[in-house]
Amino acid sequence: MNFRLITLCVSSIVLLGACGSLGPVSSTAPIGSVSAEAAKKPAPRSNSARAGIGELARAALTPHPALSISQQDGVTFRPLKGSQHGLIFYPGGDVVPEAYAPLARAWALAGYTVCIPQMPFKRAIFAPNRANDVIKRNPEVKNWVVGGHSLGGVTASIFAAQNAKRIAGLFLFAAVPGPLVNLSRDTLPVLTLYGTRDPRVTLAEVNAEAQRLSQRSRVTAIEGGNHRQFGDYDPDPKDGEASISRAQQHELIIKAMLEWLKEVWPER
Repeated sequence: MNFRLITLCVSSIVLLGACGSLGPVSSTAPIGSVSAEAAKKPAPRSNSARAGIGELARAALTPHPALSISQQDGVTFRPLKGSQHGLIFYPGGDVVPEAYAPLARAWALAGYTVCIPQMPFKRAIFAPNRANDVIKRNPEVKNWVVGGHSLGGVTASIFAAQNAKRIAGLFLFAAVPGPLVNLSRDTLPVLTLYGTRDPRVTLAEVNAEAQRLSQRSRVTAIEGGNHRQFGDYDPDPKDGEASISRAQQHELIIKAMLEWLKEVWPER
């Protein structure tokens, strides 16, 4: 997959959404908004919220005495003891939020609120500013990092570029920033994770786009990891073959994220 071409298409679609199909450009409409009504509407859901996910994800959605788990307009994991720090995770294209439940559950057990919003037509590009809705619905959370997997990460980078002063960090899982994104003059912390056996997003592609991220950027390899094992969803042969199990890859992702969060919020 030519990821640079995909990110260009994403940014083009986002710009078209901001400008409108035929009308004049609105001076108040944020770049990336499709329409106020469309962005606020919950995405159509399948008959089964857990359709297309694996056993790890199903298990992660079961009750836990220390957590509140909601599947309303996506998936949200909240520590029952409360938290002022949260993560907003944009799902990859055609992937349901529940597929990332194993990661979210672990981060919530570490004390973070984790929100994985539902996207229109399972594509974050149609609602790049969905994080605004999440922030409004969770006023008790005062500090946020935003990111996502694959095209969800690309879209999250667009939100981050427009809201760098409102968020504490950006994380990109098997993703690079969109070509219209330039955070090189910002001090926003950025974490990029990539799988060494992921043909969709290679180290060469990550390095090629690194100059558009801030100086506080970190790139971490998930040795033996592929594309789809950043979540737990139906397999795709184009995602590459991992040399580690899905559970092992999740463990590495969870650990890398928690280490980065300690750097983002050292006072927590």
